[in-house]
Amino acid sequence: MELIEQLQKTHVLKGVDKAELELLIGKMERRSYPKGTIIFERGDLGNEMFIILSGLIRIFTYDEYHNPLTLRHYGPGDIFGELSPLDQQPRSASASAAEPTEVMVLSRDQLLAFVYERPGVGLAMMRSLASRVRYTTDYLTKVMEWVHRLSKGEYEAAINDIAASECDIENLITSFLTMVHSVQARENEITAQDEAEVMRIELDDSARDQQVKAISETLYFEELTDTAHRLRDTQDLPPSTQGEGDE
Repeated sequence: MELIEQLQKTHVLKGVDKAELELLIGKMERRSYPKGTIIFERGDLGNEMFIILSGLIRIFTYDEYHNPLTLRHYGPGDIFGELSPLDQQPRSASASAAEPTEVMVLSRDQLLAFVYERPGVGLAMMRSLASRVRYTTDYLTKVMEWVHRLSKGEYEAAINDIAASECDIENLITSFLTMVHSVQARENEITAQDEAEVMRIELDDSARDQQVKAISETLYFEELTDTAHRLRDTQDLPPSTQGEGDE
């Protein structure tokens, strides 16, 4: 398939005539990424937009322990990385090639000039951005629902709710299920540790009682007890009066 035909199948450039695409191609750079290549990281300053010709792009971020959390995937015909060139803010997520991928890259200046001359392309980008906003809204709504269940310790209910979800946020569901199982396993581990500690204390108490009993039943302990009783009885006697009855 010719490059022009590939671009005409993308969401953003659909409907742009062949002559204009030929001009645009002359301003774009074609790149190939092996599987696993990090294309950009969250927080990077971005000045480029990417159009996927073939392959698969993984968009991800990191949790507080720096474990990667996949947000979604993009395939042929999709665009990604378009936010930073438009608002000139740092990248909001990271991107990597989930498999060997080929893209066309358009710089910010070239993108803005092309959109300015072709409002239809701008509208297509707006539709794409609106779809991203809707996706993010669904994402946050689901996260809040599931976090609420987790905060109440309703792990099974959360898992069932996630499994029954009909939303297309597959990567979110997978990641959240992993997190739920991890949290539940950790809580079970802590509970088991607490129970083990209680058992240890009970065993310690039992062992101490046995030791006390063993000591108290020895002849030496009985002799000490008798001696203590005699001493106490002696101290309790009234003092004797010397010479009482003497004349």
